[in-house]
Amino acid sequence: MKGIFILLILISAQANAVTIDNGKQMANDLVSGSQTFTPNSSVDLKEAVPSYTTSSPPETQYSSGNMFDAATLEAVDNEASQFIKNSYDKRPDFDIDKSTSPIFTKAKTIIDDPQAVIDNLVGRYGDCKQQGGDPLFSDDIRTCDEYIEISEQSCSVGRIIEVDKDYKYKCSSKRNYTTHTCDRTLTLSCQSQGTCASGGIVLDSIATDMAWAYSGNILTIGTIADNYWQGSCAVYERTTHFTIHNLDKIKRFILKRVGYDDYMLIRLNGHVIFNGPFGGDKLEVANIGGGRYVQYDSSNNSAYSYCELSTSWTQNLNIDLIPYLVQGSNELTIKVEVTGSGEGWLQIDSEQSCCSTWVENWTDNCGGYK
Repeated sequence: MKGIFILLILISAQANAVTIDNGKQMANDLVSGSQTFTPNSSVDLKEAVPSYTTSSPPETQYSSGNMFDAATLEAVDNEASQFIKNSYDKRPDFDIDKSTSPIFTKAKTIIDDPQAVIDNLVGRYGDCKQQGGDPLFSDDIRTCDEYIEISEQSCSVGRIIEVDKDYKYKCSSKRNYTTHTCDRTLTLSCQSQGTCASGGIVLDSIATDMAWAYSGNILTIGTIADNYWQGSCAVYERTTHFTIHNLDKIKRFILKRVGYDDYMLIRLNGHVIFNGPFGGDKLEVANIGGGRYVQYDSSNNSAYSYCELSTSWTQNLNIDLIPYLVQGSNELTIKVEVTGSGEGWLQIDSEQSCCSTWVENWTDNCGGYK
């Protein structure tokens, strides 16, 4: 265990010049100079501990030898022996823990922070002066002025008139004109809904290399007739561009009817929406086994057939085209394979919600100037 020192520091008026750092250094020197006491060392305990004689005095034999039994028998009739025995039995035992006992913890607190002990004994010096180094404190004094600015104001008198009560005066005044602007705002609201004339298609925007017509919500692209194209495994490809206005108001836009001879593939904005008569996603003529055939499915190499089907197809459909439309310009592509004679055309049924009766609401902000 460590030796415990009680350090009494008397600070006189002559010690005012000693700085706080000097006091801390002095305390640290005392702590570092203390020695650790080890019971098994060669230290002479008789010289180190006052009144120390031996580590095994006769009193220690009380509970380990026959003395305890003799004392117990003697205590039966002897009150003094009873008192001694009872005092031994009732004497409390103390366990001194170096980490929690105040004997050690208070001493360690003093060793760790001797400055705090000095402050408790003598208080801090209010008149200590710093010796060297950067200033610890500085005073910043600022001043300001508050005042009211006084200015002179004057006006000139243009004319002084003396009025005679018996005289009738006349005066003229000049009329001043000012210009103000105001707004009248027109707001249109729909009173009843109807159907737009062209179903959302801007008819003036239709550009195609085929005949087209629009009537009764039906847009027809191509000529409804027979055998106006000729060839042998010949492919006719036609493109139509048109503009959609107010896509969100289109109620119906469906591929309703097609006619072709022998095959037809239709794309809208790059999406295959119809491939007849066998389905699939392409329409190409290929040389297979020395002959010419039509391939109609890119996922199946064996999906091909003769160029001539000897059939003029007319099919009624109901394919919704709204998911493939875009606001603004749209592209519709038609590819038809013909052997001998053939044709190709389609019809689209379109409808768009439009207001049939409008109500005008005017907001007039010019009322105050009328």
